[in-house]
Amino acid sequence: MSRYRGERHAFDELLSIVRDEVQFEDRWAIVDWVRREMHAAAPDEITALLDRASAEIAVRVPDSERRVVLKRLACLRERTQEIVWEEASVRGSTPEDLVDAMHEMVRVVDPTLLTHLSGVGTLAGRIAKDLGLEADRVHHVAIAGRLVDVGKVGLPHAAHADEHAVLGERMVRAIPALQRYAGWIRAHHERLDGSGYPDALRSPDISLEVRILAVADVFDTMACAVPYHASHSVHDALTHLSDNAGTLYDPLVVGALERLLISRRLRTGTSTAA
Repeated sequence: MSRYRGERHAFDELLSIVRDEVQFEDRWAIVDWVRREMHAAAPDEITALLDRASAEIAVRVPDSERRVVLKRLACLRERTQEIVWEEASVRGSTPEDLVDAMHEMVRVVDPTLLTHLSGVGTLAGRIAKDLGLEADRVHHVAIAGRLVDVGKVGLPHAAHADEHAVLGERMVRAIPALQRYAGWIRAHHERLDGSGYPDALRSPDISLEVRILAVADVFDTMACAVPYHASHSVHDALTHLSDNAGTLYDPLVVGALERLLISRRLRTGTSTAA
């Protein structure tokens, strides 16, 4: 039995609309129907419905019209799936779900980058907690850490690598449930003295969340085997951060990282926190 009330009637409506060449010109009416009648369905359920429609339509329309109608139905199917995913990001998916989905994409393209993103997310959350931030801010910093270098996906390892912060911002901003992190992703290479990129921001204009992400990203990049950079020792990474605390990096954030290392709440030499 169908889990959707009136699905059979709606399906018949779809067939009658698509069967007629003239009415099918208004294919967005079908998209509206899908959104109205099937908004709770998973994308594969909706596309399966349209696939069944294609099969029935193929035997119902004249040969002269079949090719055009089925081609338009294929376009409708693709657009409908896009709309369903867009709505899912607003209606049901949590930020964690969406980040997990993005990480699956990263896993295919660059597994080592995925390890880095996971490490930065864990470390950023622990630094934020050590600094005494409220639980909600700790949570959001950790999520942003998991996205911090997502803009590197598809970029050459050397050329144009400095564009990843802007590209990452665009990618994250395109997803409604993740938009709050877009500005942090853009700014995670800014430095207190204004020497960072892409906007050369200075200390007063750099939020605490961004300062945490900056330290977590630099430490994981230097201390662990990540793309685009040679690995250094944990000692070298911490020395770099300490020597530049107050100039490039927030001293309070660097201090929190030092406390975590000293208390052995971080595993050294790996890209994830213990």
